[in-house]
Amino acid sequence: MSVPYQATLQQCTGDISYFYELSDQLQHELLKFSTKKTIQNGSILMYENDEVENIYFLCSGMLKVYKVNHLYQETFLYHLTPGTVISELTDFTDDAVHCFCNIKALEESTVFVIKKKNLMEFCQLHPELSHLLLKAFSHKSKLMQCLVRRELFYDSTIFQRMKRQEKANMLNVQPATLSRILKKFEGQNIIKRDARVISVLNDDELLKVQSGLVGK
Repeated sequence: MSVPYQATLQQCTGDISYFYELSDQLQHELLKFSTKKTIQNGSILMYENDEVENIYFLCSGMLKVYKVNHLYQETFLYHLTPGTVISELTDFTDDAVHCFCNIKALEESTVFVIKKKNLMEFCQLHPELSHLLLKAFSHKSKLMQCLVRRELFYDSTIFQRMKRQEKANMLNVQPATLSRILKKFEGQNIIKRDARVISVLNDDELLKVQSGLVGK
């Protein structure tokens, strides 16, 4: 459930630092049409083809962005971590925000919610906010560029927080296939597994395997 914020912007947004450059007065005005929303672990924030009236930023937690084909099979796209804009903003003339993917919480997450119509009106009065939003969406654009080039980078902390099913979905393979690959690497002393922690023992061999896969 969403509740209006009665706090400072920094308390509201956590790692979303884009707005900190605004004056105290503008921060206060921004909070008048903003809310906080908590997404429970496993809950869907939005579905593909939804139309919503808000722009979302991730304050805490982790979200998975994915698509589902006609056979109801998931294709993982990328993860969102705190400080990132969640929404795609492709049309400034429409009050609605169109969703192109499904977005699901992988752990309890909080989002900062801003009404798009109010935000666009606010930007016309205060161009400095437009500049900050441009920075936020440029960062999101870089995520998409990485997706296209398949050069996604995953911090080990994020990877260890995922369940086996989520790791397999991220790699677009079956959990059983992922287990066989990890077991093979472990047998070759390339990695070491200890509970949910995976340590790389031989960087050179892992790079050779990776190069071999890419070359196929």
